[in-house]
Amino acid sequence: MERSNKIKAGRTKLGYNQEQMAKALNMGITTYKNKENGITEFTETEINKYLALTEQKFEDVFLDKDIFLQTG
Repeated sequence: MERSNKIKAGRTKLGYNQEQMAKALNMGITTYKNKENGITEFTETEINKYLALTEQKFEDVFLDKDIFLQTG
């Protein structure tokens, strides 16, 4: 699953729309949409707030596990 889908899944699990999530993270709606869609990156502080709200693990959402796969 792509990171943007994982971020959206965490938000929808809370029952939040993008505007509600933006407010919870203390950012504007456009800023949040850009971050959820992968246009801009979350800051460390924003990641920590997001993870606290959604009760997700960093490695499950923000770590790109594909970079650890080696081709043979």
